[in-house]
Amino acid sequence: MDSSEIASQLPGNFSETEVEKFVKMGKVLAGKAVLSYLMEVIKECGSVKVVMKDGREDVGAADRESAKLCKMIKKAIPFDYSGFTQCEFEEVPYKLNITLSIVDAGYKTDIAIPDSSYVNEILKQYQFLKEVATAYWNEFIKSNGSLFARAQKYCGGLDISKLHSSDENPTVLYFDPCTKKQIGIFAYYVDSDNRPLKRK
Repeated sequence: MDSSEIASQLPGNFSETEVEKFVKMGKVLAGKAVLSYLMEVIKECGSVKVVMKDGREDVGAADRESAKLCKMIKKAIPFDYSGFTQCEFEEVPYKLNITLSIVDAGYKTDIAIPDSSYVNEILKQYQFLKEVATAYWNEFIKSNGSLFARAQKYCGGLDISKLHSSDENPTVLYFDPCTKKQIGIFAYYVDSDNRPLKRK
């Protein structure tokens, strides 16, 4: 799907140049995390079973298919880094970077902030990143239909067509809450030169 097709589906009037910027932003903010999560899920599934002509099961088939899929997905990762959004505070000289990362199931974003008045703004950024990740995944499926179909077949009964979140833990995204790895919102403080602050 090119930028003109995307523009025709968006509400409001956006130029192709603006749409291209939106698409690139999605790739920078979400591409690495979403596709890295897909690879983690594939490694976890291992559901493919191949029966040979003599009736014996090819026990190495799942591992070979997993390796092939992960190689293809890794090649499709648009950038080798994850972008971030940022919050600034009047009370302190440091800033809060918020990004998407691979986390263990059960992870919850936990960050101290200078004042409770910033909570709503930070939650908006959490929601924004989740929406960008969901939009990126939907677009990836449309643009990589055969790869997605192959990955879905490998994952068997685990539906990977949509990313979900929950009210109980709104700081993670997943295809299924039972996956061992998930996409989490990771927040960390940086100094005025954008260098991560060391915890004391």
